[in-house]
Amino acid sequence: LNLELTGFFTDFDNLISTDTGLGGDPTSNAGAAEVFGLESIAQFDAGRAAGFAWGIPLYVSATWTSAEFKGTTANLAGGGDGIYAGGRDGNEIPSVPEWKLAAGIGIEGDKWGVNLDATYSSSTWGTGYNGDPRAGTATSRDGKIDALLLFNLAGHYQVTENVKLLAGIQNLFDERGIVSRIPEGPRANAPRMIYAGFETRF
Repeated sequence: LNLELTGFFTDFDNLISTDTGLGGDPTSNAGAAEVFGLESIAQFDAGRAAGFAWGIPLYVSATWTSAEFKGTTANLAGGGDGIYAGGRDGNEIPSVPEWKLAAGIGIEGDKWGVNLDATYSSSTWGTGYNGDPRAGTATSRDGKIDALLLFNLAGHYQVTENVKLLAGIQNLFDERGIVSRIPEGPRANAPRMIYAGFETRF
């Protein structure tokens, strides 16, 4: 059994705002911000604990983050192509989800293993504006970045001491969503992907 809990706090005096378009504008000071939260993980091998010949590893992890603007500048509030455009004190910093969760279960023998993992990210914002596209100054970067729950399945087999076979399915249920809105509008996550390969060590 392994348990971990960590707290973090970051106090930005000068949050650097960069152009999200074609890079024509220089970077600028977007003001102050505070980011703090907790991250934790619990891991347990139920198979080994029960005395089985194979392992049944389990884990659950969670990260909670509060990320807000605390001191905006005229540049930040004025909009434009900056990644923090439209922000105000108290708004959430874009692309920082409040919750990130993960859990997994596996079965492992001496030479083989299979794992099923799930990851979840809560929704966040594409810009510092924290809302739908702004009237009169609409931009494809405004709006939500979707919450997303994904499952991945992976397996391996150790053929020899130096050769391992690998296979798996990423995004098992082919869930789709917007995972970014920069540089120029919504970007979707990858679809279901099946892969196979091998690793060698010399």
